[in-house]
Amino acid sequence: MVQSTRSPISWLLLRDGHAVPIFGLSPEELKESCRATIKHAGCELKHTSGLNAIVHCLGFDGDFGDYKTRHWKRVRHTLAEHGLREYGNLFKVPTNDLTFQGMERQRRSLADRLFLGPKPMPRRVFTGYGHDWEAWDKLFSEVGPGGDAANSGPVPTEPEAARKWIYRHRTDLYGNLNFFSDHLLDLGEPGKFEAATYFLKDVSEAERRRVLANKRIVVEAFRQFIDQQQDGWLEIIPLTDNLALLKGPDGTYDLVWRNLRMSPPPSIGYSGRFMLDPRDTPGFVWAEQDFTTWNYFRKGGWDEKERHEAEQFHYAQGGKAGEDYPGEEVILERLLQSRGMCISKPRFPKATVAPNGFREVNLPDNRVLFVSEMVTVGEFRRFAEATDYMERREGESWSAANDSNPDSSPVGATFSDALAYCAWKEKELGIAVRFLTIDEHRMIRPFASEHYERLAQGDFPWENWPPRERLEASVIWSEPRFLEPGPDLPEFPPDTGRGTKSRKRWIESENYPPSALWREPLPWIEYSGLPFIDAWDAYEWCVDGRVAGRYWQGTMGDTKSWGEYKNVKIGFRLVIEADNS
Repeated sequence: MVQSTRSPISWLLLRDGHAVPIFGLSPEELKESCRATIKHAGCELKHTSGLNAIVHCLGFDGDFGDYKTRHWKRVRHTLAEHGLREYGNLFKVPTNDLTFQGMERQRRSLADRLFLGPKPMPRRVFTGYGHDWEAWDKLFSEVGPGGDAANSGPVPTEPEAARKWIYRHRTDLYGNLNFFSDHLLDLGEPGKFEAATYFLKDVSEAERRRVLANKRIVVEAFRQFIDQQQDGWLEIIPLTDNLALLKGPDGTYDLVWRNLRMSPPPSIGYSGRFMLDPRDTPGFVWAEQDFTTWNYFRKGGWDEKERHEAEQFHYAQGGKAGEDYPGEEVILERLLQSRGMCISKPRFPKATVAPNGFREVNLPDNRVLFVSEMVTVGEFRRFAEATDYMERREGESWSAANDSNPDSSPVGATFSDALAYCAWKEKELGIAVRFLTIDEHRMIRPFASEHYERLAQGDFPWENWPPRERLEASVIWSEPRFLEPGPDLPEFPPDTGRGTKSRKRWIESENYPPSALWREPLPWIEYSGLPFIDAWDAYEWCVDGRVAGRYWQGTMGDTKSWGEYKNVKIGFRLVIEADNS
């Protein structure tokens, strides 16, 4: 691959997993694209073969020689016929109050709709490029928010009155910059509207109808408004079955094609999510990356529509939102697995018996796990001595968390530390190893009370204040973490939790982080035969990088922290799934 000095329009997939950055349609630009191809490891692609493959995947017959002599002449004729003189990114829309700046992420969505969606191909598309967005934005101080659109009377027919009505209800437009619905496409006849709106399973049918009715009214009002406008619309001009021009204003044009990708392929030697060295990447992280990579190279998938259906599938199955939302890639994989389109292939097998140091735990959902006690300082030192992990480690000081503690005490670890240890341990055992999920943690170790379960829906409650209820503490800091209460510093935060002053004590950077010693004896409590620290400031890493403890669960905000800036200490334990087959 030869690195280009300019950014491509987008990427084209070839056969055999090669990805090509497309810079334009001239023969010289296609040569530049071919030289910059990211080739799939193990699949040879010579320069001439690459040029021919690009021509073929863009929908032209013959080889690159035919393209130079015949097809490029026809492309230039089409450009001239429509008055198209220069390329422009017609998805780049300025920031505006209706959020159409998000259209810049929708190039693949439109390409998938045009080449994989229902026929015939739409005649025009509204991306908002060149639209008069200032006419909307200036209404900010003039038009206040409205109530339910369904109860706001008929939509005005006069354009400026309609604009104000739509602006008043603009929140019902948000999230609907998509092409699995037809409201931004000109089909020559009325199309369908499908809202990108999702409901938790327990939301009533009446509430669903109310929300969807409001969105439909506002989206249809917006469509009626833009139907009266010329600006913002792009004419769609097919060049081949795999390639189309988009005609913009003032002689500008853009391109979309079949099997378009917005970015280069994921690197298969690197976990983008957790920024891990391949040596420190356990199987369950590779499995997630494997799906992302597999899905990138999969052809024939209408990505935006599948992700929409995955959201519907997730919530229909009782899936959760907020902190408990597993992520777009996870729910898409689950949908495709339910359709028999992909399967997970772990790198290591499950276990038939509990290895030494693991205890069999039977979960209420009838699954069986083999779960370890918390990994100790001594065990982590053994891992560090067997590898060169500490030489490449990043994050807050491991010594500050552990040097003052005996080898038998739980290790204080960043999530990256825990992942690296997990990767080493599964190679040592030859068995797939991971951490508990949040749900599994709660099956084994429930919240202290409903009060703390409700508390866990918000931000970490004890960063700036010790707990009101004088819960047990397990960490002794080398420097105090909280100031003593006084006349200007109340003992408790206000009921809102958003006090202007906190009791968190500032520590100078040269002394940060302070060392954290476990209290002796630690307040242990047992569940399912496993010991857990029963304190407000002790937590354990879970599979997705969140933490769980007796009194709270959620994200710490930094996977390279062992809890120091939240005034806590985080450890971890290992999990092996039992093979019941």
